[in-house]
Amino acid sequence: MTITFSVLASRPMIAADAENQSDRHNGVRIGSLINRFVPGRPFGNRGKGRATADVKNWFDRYDHIRRRAQMSAAERAESDRLQDKGVFVLLSGSDKESGRTLLKKMVARYRQAAQQMESLPRIAETEKLRHGYTRYFRSAGRLFQDYLIVYSNVFAKDDSGESIRKKLKSRKAALEFLDASNKALDERLRARFRIAAYRDSA
Repeated sequence: MTITFSVLASRPMIAADAENQSDRHNGVRIGSLINRFVPGRPFGNRGKGRATADVKNWFDRYDHIRRRAQMSAAERAESDRLQDKGVFVLLSGSDKESGRTLLKKMVARYRQAAQQMESLPRIAETEKLRHGYTRYFRSAGRLFQDYLIVYSNVFAKDDSGESIRKKLKSRKAALEFLDASNKALDERLRARFRIAAYRDSA
């Protein structure tokens, strides 16, 4: 999905830059995470089979949640613009405001998606996938919220007294790994139950 936000799902969005450049510019590079980011019972019998009505309906609702979490075409274009410019978010400027606005939208969207994933029916065949995407959306929402904190204060620290900014890169990498794992499971389940491949909303 599409942290393509491909969150989310769509194309995930915002990435912390290497420390040397972040320190030099006293800011945070935005764009790449935004653009790269817009689990069930063991399979046992891995042969293909017809999806039951419950499984088919579950995937319909699950796909709808993922699509709603994606960036719109306009949001993707703005994310691309920021990435192409190689923007470093400084203490002021229109690009910083644009990045902050986009992040706020995605924080709210991902939080809602996590709640909706959590509320999906528990079906043995899809439980691992439901859990994986619930975790993904929650983690992405927290990550983007911390980007907003760093926008306001590049020296902000977490509850343990450590720099939030210095952890962004590793957290983004972990989120991308989870995203890839979720998508691989998604593909296996669709193949198993003969469900059409997921399609982005735009």
